[in-house]
Amino acid sequence: MSKSDIMQNWIKELLQVRDDVFALLERMGFNKETIDDRIITTLEPTVKEQLEINRITEKYSQITSEILRVLDKYPKQKSKFARIENHCDSYLNFQRSGGDLDEVTWKKIFIREFSSIMSSLTGFIEEFIESMDNNFKYKCFRTAEDCSLSINYNKKNIFVIMPFNSDFDDTYKIGIKETLENLGFVCFRADEIIHSRDIMCVGVCKPIQEAAYVVADLTTKNANVFFELGLAYGFEKEVLLLAKTTDDIPFDLRGMNSIIYNGSISTLRTSLTKKFKV
Repeated sequence: MSKSDIMQNWIKELLQVRDDVFALLERMGFNKETIDDRIITTLEPTVKEQLEINRITEKYSQITSEILRVLDKYPKQKSKFARIENHCDSYLNFQRSGGDLDEVTWKKIFIREFSSIMSSLTGFIEEFIESMDNNFKYKCFRTAEDCSLSINYNKKNIFVIMPFNSDFDDTYKIGIKETLENLGFVCFRADEIIHSRDIMCVGVCKPIQEAAYVVADLTTKNANVFFELGLAYGFEKEVLLLAKTTDDIPFDLRGMNSIIYNGSISTLRTSLTKKFKV
């Protein structure tokens, strides 16, 4: 699993923490007390609910500790993340200075504020992933030097690898490109890229590095497709394999993420929508 994949998983886990907090919030009792001349509103958990709070807090601490450890090499980013993260403690303990608010209003404000904090945390991670992807330089497989291209990663980019053959025109234009662009992605092949340099650099390596996903149609077992597929895996991209039949996929790749569309564009469109629809 690549660093980007690990960080994307952190985002999913933080959002799960948020959802778990909100689910527990709806079940808990309501209490107010005065501490240091401030009215502090807290919820009164049962023993079972307290165990759930402990589980959520432990999970949250585990995620943020992993994130801060990765950020050790990036002091400015670590400091920024820590400032955002520090606001979470009172919410994970279901405390908030609420004044003389009724239960419904207090819970609405709690949800709004905690949602904002969690959005800031996940937004920070997404920005860090994009920055990391844009600044990281792979070694060129031909020169063994750092890649000289300017790479601009885009989480909406999908690069398609397939034979450049008129037999595949409808598969690409209607089955793949139209479907993915209807879902909000930017979808393209190497033959759609205007360039004045080496096609391998500008038409293959660069768009693969800039893409969030790579879709590869292995139908006919085209050698160029497999070469570019190897680059995609080398660049640690999330890859989806397509094929008309299972026989088009070599044995070693049959356990990978794939769609067998049996020559049906309708099947391909439906399957791609299920894979990529958020």
